[in-house]
Amino acid sequence: MRQIAYNVGHTFFLHFEIKYIKSEGNIGDFLSRIKTNQCNNNINEYDDAHINFIHEQSPFPLDWHKIKIETKRDPITSRVLHATKTGSWSNDFSINSELNSYNTRKTEITVEQDCLFWGYRVIIPTKFRKSILTELHSCHIGMSSMKSIARSYFWWPSIDKEIEDMVRNCNECINARPNPPKSVLTPWKWPQRQWTRVHCDFLGPYKNKTFLIIVDATTKWLEVFQVNSMTAQTVITKLSELIARFGIPRTKTTDNAKCFNGDEFQSYCKTLGIRHLTGAPFHPASNGFSESGKYCTLNHK
Repeated sequence: MRQIAYNVGHTFFLHFEIKYIKSEGNIGDFLSRIKTNQCNNNINEYDDAHINFIHEQSPFPLDWHKIKIETKRDPITSRVLHATKTGSWSNDFSINSELNSYNTRKTEITVEQDCLFWGYRVIIPTKFRKSILTELHSCHIGMSSMKSIARSYFWWPSIDKEIEDMVRNCNECINARPNPPKSVLTPWKWPQRQWTRVHCDFLGPYKNKTFLIIVDATTKWLEVFQVNSMTAQTVITKLSELIARFGIPRTKTTDNAKCFNGDEFQSYCKTLGIRHLTGAPFHPASNGFSESGKYCTLNHK
């Protein structure tokens, strides 16, 4: 069909020419009308073959027949199976800790070929759980990957905890996992005036001698006293000598030793208006000024 349009004045006129074309000459549907003798029949039927399924001999073969049999034998899953079929979820399911996990999911648990399913995941009886975890952990893919794969295929109560325990007790997984990120160090605020914040710690015994180290955070002035004991009274005596020379500091920084955290030293600081700060336990870097003072003292000795 051909359409012709022409304009006369301000009026448009349309004329159509219609022509019949046989089907065999109509290229609009060529593929369904092409003659078979024009096709190449020498096509290799294996060129378009695809692999639809591969079956390998697994060291741990597990199919629905075995799960079905063991589900009926297991004392827990057998009760869940009966309750799911009959709808009789008794009060024991909410009281018993082993059955409570099933009770909270009772509206989502189904039965297929006498196998229990939670959603699309198979509920594995107790007998096969350890073997499945061992097979899942054979490649040491890590805790998160094991949980991800497990959640795609099967489930049982406390499966996440069992995966975590298995990975945490595996030396290969421990050696391969990345180191945790280090915490950001927060430096002490720089005192604008000398003898504002002082750091204190004990050194020794070193060559049968004990030393009390006191460092000013601003000037790095180091005071070293050889003492006979590491007690609060010793610290108070030596600190009082320094206060007589330099004045009362605003803050005193120590570790968490008993002599510093005792009532005697705390009462002394409170009386003089000294704010007592302590570092993190077993973390000498938080009291780094006194640790540096120890190093200087050892080099001097």
